[in-house]
Amino acid sequence: MAGDGDGLPDPIERLAKPPELRDWLRLQLAVDVADERLRALALELAELVDEDGYLRTDDAELAAMLGCSVEEVAAARHCLQACEPAGVGARDLAECLALQLRRRGEWDPLWEGLLAQLELVARGDRARLARRLGVEPERLARRIERLRRLEPRPGAAYGGETALVQVPDLLLRQVRGRWRVEMNPAVLPRVLVDRAFWAEIEGRVREREERRYLAERLQDARGIARAVAQRSRTLLRVGREIFRRQRAFLDHGPVALRPLTLRDVADALGIHESTVSRAVAGKAVETPFGVLPLRFFFSAALSDGRGEATVAAEAVRRRIRELIAGEDPKQPLSDERIARLLQAEGVRVARRTVAKYREALGIPGSAARRRG
Repeated sequence: MAGDGDGLPDPIERLAKPPELRDWLRLQLAVDVADERLRALALELAELVDEDGYLRTDDAELAAMLGCSVEEVAAARHCLQACEPAGVGARDLAECLALQLRRRGEWDPLWEGLLAQLELVARGDRARLARRLGVEPERLARRIERLRRLEPRPGAAYGGETALVQVPDLLLRQVRGRWRVEMNPAVLPRVLVDRAFWAEIEGRVREREERRYLAERLQDARGIARAVAQRSRTLLRVGREIFRRQRAFLDHGPVALRPLTLRDVADALGIHESTVSRAVAGKAVETPFGVLPLRFFFSAALSDGRGEATVAAEAVRRRIRELIAGEDPKQPLSDERIARLLQAEGVRVARRTVAKYREALGIPGSAARRRG
């Protein structure tokens, strides 16, 4: 029997494993959100949730990416954040913890003040915290203890093992110095009609109704085969258009990402935006920089040094991460200094935008990063 030393997982153990996070979110949204447009947007957001359960991209950037209003994104995010696990869909740690506290009915002004000072909590500076919040040290200690019992990674318990490896649907290959996008034959669905079996069955049937029934089933099978082939062709067309526009990524990596929206690709291919969205949902591509979800290549724009929208927000986030990784730990870079360095590279970005992206990356401020 499976699980008795034959190397196969026990069926009961397999059933007990939690679902993959995005599957669980899709199921809840499909049941709980009645409005079709709102449900479609919430499902789009569910695809962008990371493995920890966060949706770190802000609403304005999501609206630009999905071709809808900021208000629609905010409503869709609210639907997503109403799902289990509590805290899912948060932009940052403070919002994640706030969502959990609100779900428990514990939210109050003291919690709001405490979550606004998470950097001091991380540094263990309770004396300054108590002064800023105007609260007794004993009460503050009890709150911090309760804070530590919350879940900072709400998505971590879902689909842990199965989410580690994703088989790419598309492959990037260099042929005589040029990049080509190809379908991965290992995952290419094959739907074939067994003509020999069909001929054998057809030869045995004499009744008109039975022959008509068989003809209808043959037509259904051919329709399924055409639909599968069409879906693969659409995915391949979308993939080729993505990398026609993201050619610099293949040479320089994520820091060279260009702004790209679903609508850009849809307009170029003459198809509907929702068709592009369905084509890339849950799909991945093997690149020189690893296997990445196709959603990774869609990002809203920031203005460059000439006032032109040619810099992808994802590329800016990656560059901020690189600058901080290479900083002197004795003199860490402030958000203002990072903004000036980016401006010297031709990327006009405000200090508050740097702070927002740094927090979304889970990186503490310069004071907390100082060492020695």
